[in-house]
Amino acid sequence: LANRAGIEPDDCIVSLNHTPLLNIPYEDVLNTLKKNRNDSNLDFVVAKKSYLLKSRQKNAVLSNTQSDPSEKYSDTPSNT
Repeated sequence: LANRAGIEPDDCIVSLNHTPLLNIPYEDVLNTLKKNRNDSNLDFVVAKKSYLLKSRQKNAVLSNTQSDPSEKYSDTPSNT
C-alpha cells in the first residue's frame, strides 16, 4: 500500500483521509490503513525525511542565533 502511494522508508504520514495523525496511537493508524487497504481513494499527506531534517536543522540554527550563550556566563552585566 505504501509503496503504491510513493511513501518511502522514514517518511512521516502527517494525515490520512483529512484526519491529522499527530496524537493518534500507532495501532489505530495501522488499523485504519488495514481496513482501507483496498479503497481506491486514500488521501495521504506525507512529510519526506529530507524535509524534516532540513526543518530541524533550520530551527536549530535559528534558535542558536537568537541569543549569545556566552552572555549567560559573563561576569560583567550586559549593556542593553
